[in-house]
Amino acid sequence: MNLIFNKIYYYYHTVKYLTSYQILFYIYYKIKRKFISFFPSYYYKMLQSNCSQYLSIKNIKLNNSFIINYNFDPNDIIKNRYNFLNVYKDLGVDIDWNNPELNKGTRLWKLNLNYQNYLIEVARAYFKTGDKKYADYIIKNIQSWIVYNPIGTVDFYKDNWNSYAISNRVISWIKVFPVLEHKLGSNYSSNKIINSFLKNLRIQLEYLYRNIEYDLRANHLLENGFALLFGAYFFRDDRLFLKAENILKTEINEQILNDGYHIELSPMYQQHIAHRLLDSFNLMSNNKFILMDQNTKSLSDELLNREKSLLNSIENASSMLISCLSEITFNNGDIPLFNDSAFNVYPSTDQLISYSESLNINISSMQLDESGYRIYKNKNYECIMNVGGIKAHYMPGHAHSDIFSFILYIKNQPFIVDTGTSTYDFGSRRILERLTKSHNTVQIKNFEQLETWSSFRVANRNNAKIILDRTDEIKAELNYKKNKLKHIRHFQFKNNNLKIFDKVLSNYKSKAYLHLHPNIKVKIKDNIIITDLCSIQIIGSDNFYLDNYMYAPEFNTLIKSKVIIIEFDSELETRIEIV
Repeated sequence: MNLIFNKIYYYYHTVKYLTSYQILFYIYYKIKRKFISFFPSYYYKMLQSNCSQYLSIKNIKLNNSFIINYNFDPNDIIKNRYNFLNVYKDLGVDIDWNNPELNKGTRLWKLNLNYQNYLIEVARAYFKTGDKKYADYIIKNIQSWIVYNPIGTVDFYKDNWNSYAISNRVISWIKVFPVLEHKLGSNYSSNKIINSFLKNLRIQLEYLYRNIEYDLRANHLLENGFALLFGAYFFRDDRLFLKAENILKTEINEQILNDGYHIELSPMYQQHIAHRLLDSFNLMSNNKFILMDQNTKSLSDELLNREKSLLNSIENASSMLISCLSEITFNNGDIPLFNDSAFNVYPSTDQLISYSESLNINISSMQLDESGYRIYKNKNYECIMNVGGIKAHYMPGHAHSDIFSFILYIKNQPFIVDTGTSTYDFGSRRILERLTKSHNTVQIKNFEQLETWSSFRVANRNNAKIILDRTDEIKAELNYKKNKLKHIRHFQFKNNNLKIFDKVLSNYKSKAYLHLHPNIKVKIKDNIIITDLCSIQIIGSDNFYLDNYMYAPEFNTLIKSKVIIIEFDSELETRIEIV
């Protein structure tokens, strides 16, 4: 009975934050997917009948896009040897796209296989070396996908025909199309391989057009819009363009906060969205999209103005996201691993800045504000902290209980770090990585800042309120609405030290956590915590000690390290003195 009650409780307190629009689309897509499963041929024919003939294919020109490196070895890829998220698999001579072994957990590895981003790295190798083995592999890989992934396969909506996967794949295919054209010629109508490619690509775009992720929103909805934009320019399709324009203009306005942070507050996804924005700006700036009025065949001034307006929105959003990334990235190139973030998943900030500069995108100093993040930097250390909370209440799937958590780098070396994200698969590790005690903040008794559950869900949640906001001093309070508790954290920064004051208004014991980087050697002597980079003095605690934890800097990577656990009653002062 308790299990049933708990399930109802968590569902209710999760669903209440969703928009009615999301709920309606969730139900609609549930029914629609059942229909497609039962009648795949009928649905495919319906998609086909709505696809305009590809009479004006345009080979897309993207300047300097090869600045971005996808970190795949093309010589492994052409042998069907893949390393996604630090999991290596040799798929043999022919890929079994529907191998049940790939369906584990959230299917993230299988999704990456279906994104086909790796083909872009193979295309780079082809144009660099001229070796036809790379072109042959791209053609074989795409043909294999088309043959073995018809619409309506078991759980099609979870991987091969998942709208997010389609969005990634559409962009990948359009980017590598010059390889097909270079190898097979530009007589599309007489070439069966190119004909099959174009037909399938257009069907995927039609499917995406009709299955936009309005139920999830957030970064998924942006990804759908970017893919439709690429499809619109490739097929010269004003219908796709208008859909992309509607999504992108609406969501850029909704999802980009005033300090350039993406609303889901994940620096990792910030890198991905920034990359997509730069590609979209590149696409629109270097490819003429002539929108014709179907009656007069004359240029439509209204649509051309909308195109210019969208280009301006994308340019401004690109500038804001890259400027924000530049601000929050540490001097050594690391991003802070707040919320769902990991290293080496998406293009680095340095790569994105280089790409931005090649496109003449303005990068300026950005003052952190609406995101709730603050950063302090001097010649000795860099500290970034979260004094806000969830912003995307309708999509908190990538949120962690990390309010008042902070990350500290001393002399360009990571010192106090976030636990990180090693998996999206539901289980004890996924649960642990999202808990309060996995971050550099305070846990009151066993109460959580956010009621995280399942892999991507949050029920009740608490947000912080900033009380004092200065360059060298930040103070904020967190009210636990359900438990009637309060935590106040106060940061003070000076050239060679920082102080953290914690005050908890409750009748319970509390614990503060400081997660150290694995390279840090630490010992406790005379009640002082001593390391090579600094010393830490604890005032207000009779019991602090070292324990082990597993640091997750990348997906599927766990490294043993030390965490300082500090027990206290109501007030605590932590002094960090730089050596």
